Amino acid sequence: MTRGEADRALHRAAELGHPRSMLTLVRGLEDGGIVKRDGVAARYWAERAVAHPANDASKAGMLVTLGRLLATSDKPDERARGLDILERTAQAGVFGAKRELAIAIRKDNPVRARELLEEARRPDPGGAIVPLAEMLIAGEGGPAHPKRAVSLLKGVSDSWMAKGMLGQLTLEGKLLPRDIQEAVNLIDRASTWDFDARTQVIRLLAENPQTRISHPEITLYAAVEAAELDEPGAMKALIELKLSANAQFQDRPGACKLIETAVSRGDQTMAQRLADCRAN
Repeated sequence: MTRGEADRALHRAAELGHPRSMLTLVRGLEDGGIVKRDGVAARYWAERAVAHPANDASKAGMLVTLGRLLATSDKPDERARGLDILERTAQAGVFGAKRELAIAIRKDNPVRARELLEEARRPDPGGAIVPLAEMLIAGEGGPAHPKRAVSLLKGVSDSWMAKGMLGQLTLEGKLLPRDIQEAVNLIDRASTWDFDARTQVIRLLAENPQTRISHPEITLYAAVEAAELDEPGAMKALIELKLSANAQFQDRPGACKLIETAVSRGDQTMAQRLADCRAN
């Protein structure tokens, strides 16, 4: 089955009311993969998933997902409804609700957001510690405590989100020693669940051809999938990777085929590169 066939089958199953397919579709629309990311569609299907919950799924957990998605909407009424859902589920003690509420109100009410994350830190270390660490480093909602932030991140050994942030700090080289290979290793740990991390790994591998990853075939598969879906920046990132000197991914003929595809889609920024491919 091709990715396109899987995409159509998943949509069809969700349209026919299959609860588990709705949940899978929500995750895909938010995180990318089988289907292209689409926040509006994710909110629509999250509503449907809450109305038709799978037998083995937590309706309260789906409400948190719906509240989180609605809170990111640029429509004031949807955002207000999302915040209301998160407030109610947080008060009810639903797992993850305090963390998502904190993230949603962080810009407008950083003091309360930081308090909520401190409360959520022990029951939800994998989810709450990363945004809390960001606030501690930046001094949002209270005094800055960068050393505590790093300590908290290092203390959550099984959190892919914490690994991803430690990778960012290692890449930056201010709070941790700069080490590009280690940064790639850590960000790659997060890339399984984070589309932006996947894209960043691809760019880092192209920009730093001496770096290596343990499973290049998985990285390449995800990169091709994103390019096929025409995710923003995905095609360019994959082309740069194949044109780079990175021995795990160097593939000029493959890059030239992708450049042809990009130009056929209307990307005229690739026109000169296509001419170079044809000349060689």
